[in-house]
Amino acid sequence: MTIEYKAPGKLSKTVESKKAEKQLRRYLTEQAPTFGKGNVEDFLEKAVGVAIDGEHIFFIRFSKVSTLLQTPVPVEKEQRELFHELEVVQGFQTLGPYPINAKSLANLLIFARASARRPLTAKDLAEVFAPASSTARQAVTELYSVLSKAQRKQAPSKIKTFFIEWDRIFGVVYGEELEKAKKAAEKTASLYGMPGGVRLKQLLFSIHTFYAFLMKIIAIELVSLQRESYIESFVQGITALDDEALHNKLSYLESGGDFIDRGIENFLEADFFSWYLDGWDSRLANVFRSVVRALSDFEPATPILEPEWTKDLLQKLYEAIVPRELRHNLGEYYTPDWLAGYVVDKSGYKGKIGTRFLDPACGSGTFLIQAINKAIKGVEAKKHVKMVELARHILANIVGFDLNPLAVLAARTNYLIAFSRFIPFIRPITIPVYLCDSILTPSEYVEEGTLPFENTIVFKTTKQDYVFPVTMKEKSHIDRFTF
Repeated sequence: MTIEYKAPGKLSKTVESKKAEKQLRRYLTEQAPTFGKGNVEDFLEKAVGVAIDGEHIFFIRFSKVSTLLQTPVPVEKEQRELFHELEVVQGFQTLGPYPINAKSLANLLIFARASARRPLTAKDLAEVFAPASSTARQAVTELYSVLSKAQRKQAPSKIKTFFIEWDRIFGVVYGEELEKAKKAAEKTASLYGMPGGVRLKQLLFSIHTFYAFLMKIIAIELVSLQRESYIESFVQGITALDDEALHNKLSYLESGGDFIDRGIENFLEADFFSWYLDGWDSRLANVFRSVVRALSDFEPATPILEPEWTKDLLQKLYEAIVPRELRHNLGEYYTPDWLAGYVVDKSGYKGKIGTRFLDPACGSGTFLIQAINKAIKGVEAKKHVKMVELARHILANIVGFDLNPLAVLAARTNYLIAFSRFIPFIRPITIPVYLCDSILTPSEYVEEGTLPFENTIVFKTTKQDYVFPVTMKEKSHIDRFTF
């Protein structure tokens, strides 16, 4: 970060403001060859120029692609609208000048914090959390150990129940592919520094739990950048908590409470991957401290500061955590962004307000993200579009469904990342990505003489089948029985 200080009131004058802009652009350009280590444009994208005179402040930023940059925190009322008559350019852009107030200074603090942190990119995350890293090895090994201990015990436990349910659902998702994947189990275990003889399903459940936890922390850090908590960090101070306090902190996170407090109503629902809380001990506490400590080095505002850097973020992170051979044996292949964009174009979806986009097997949300970007581009012809109006359109009309709980969590996280510019303007938010089988409906039958109601609906679980009256499908009826 380069800061240019001016005498009080100078930046209110156009001539002085333009002069300061030129100075900052020159400073950054001159620094780039020295600090860019051979890649000038990459350095310039990370760098920020600041001019401040005690009354006003503006920021200079750089983009390698044609885009309209923005501040992490909206400062003025006008930023609640998308001004597409502003020129979308490549290169340096000036944000401001803005009056000195809590919001403009919050931006200064976020830029300063970002300059000292690693950007939240797939490449940087992979360096820290790939199987070869000590953090990933300790986490997956300890999770596998806790799961194995719980399964050796005769008494029933939440850990065993969560695993059985996960196994049932993922058996449907993967089918016969699980048998093929057993060949890759030993190799995967070796990459994580584990001894031979591991069981595939338990290993995969442990890796999924590790990946899910990373997504939850990334998501909660992102939504913490909301109004009146602009520089608040969920992970700040968490590593200093004792074992019990850390358990309580993570329990509240896993319950969805932290997301609800920040206005995200349904990010975590019936999650399979909170089971580790029931096997909590000092070793597991130290593992999660290490994971959180490693994540605290990353800047959560990256999706807002540099949206291009977070493309394919979770896909590439998953590819780094789950080795290629195991993924392919399981039949897992991600759709590249360019292909997803091409398919969305061919579908005829233009992103017009009021037009719905439904993905019945959304996976990690690749097509949903393309649709969100389409919706944003679809209003470019309009001069003034309220951010809240476009946000409501996206939430109401771009919807995904999937049977895979891990995919749903990834899709919701990706949805939040793509939606991040709108988070300060709308609350509460219900992310329209749902865990369900979109092509099946529950079985209905009539069995007279056994129940006081005729039309029933059956829900199958690993324990037994549960029968309810068909009217329970309606939310208004369910609400009468919930407290």
